[in-house]
Amino acid sequence: LDTTGIGFLDIREVTIAFQQFGMQQGLAAAAAKSIDLNRDGLIDWTEFVAASVPLGDADFEPMLKDRFKKADADDDGLLSAPELASLLPGFSADDLPVVSLHKLLRAGAPGVDWRAFHAHFQAPRQEAATVMVF
Repeated sequence: LDTTGIGFLDIREVTIAFQQFGMQQGLAAAAAKSIDLNRDGLIDWTEFVAASVPLGDADFEPMLKDRFKKADADDDGLLSAPELASLLPGFSADDLPVVSLHKLLRAGAPGVDWRAFHAHFQAPRQEAATVMVF
């Protein structure tokens, strides 16, 4: 994928690769952008590997539960927008529209509960092609 030979993947390169695998252009661009956690326009090795981890596997459930509990600062069993954003390096609550979980918050829910959080990572890879790492 590194067609420029710089040792990083340009978001445009990843978008094209996703399209070659059958993703629609808009989804491909959003998925590629979501992998670039530090928003420098490039996907480094750590970002690439983190996005490749199958968080929907049962082996990762204890880790997901731990991250959920740590992010739930007020221990109310719900992740508010700021708590959810705390899981995403370089993101703030204002950036949440790029994350599919934000739909629960916009629907007037007071936060995202464990069931919804866990279900997000169980979704098929293409549908969950938004930010997938912590």
